[in-house]
Amino acid sequence: MMHFPSWDSYFDVIDMLEAELDSHEDAFVAAYPNLNEDDLSDLEDTIGFDAIAPLKAYENSHEFCSLRALIDPQIDAFMASLPTGVNNMSQNPDDN
Repeated sequence: MMHFPSWDSYFDVIDMLEAELDSHEDAFVAAYPNLNEDDLSDLEDTIGFDAIAPLKAYENSHEFCSLRALIDPQIDAFMASLPTGVNNMSQNPDDN
């Protein structure tokens, strides 16, 4: 179980993780200064850019199992089960 000695240390970790996420995203965007937002999104999908890689690295380094880590495979399985071209978000597991 993850433990923080104080609320201040907890909020410090949250601030640090938010800064790492921002830095990670900013570095990606800076590498492609000529792309607009739509083109960046397409590139993220094409190359498999993981916007939350810093969070996953933190989880792994602290042997922490987040709710995200439990839910993501369920969402992936659900989306993979849909027929090609269908995206019926009214049946998304996050909504239930």
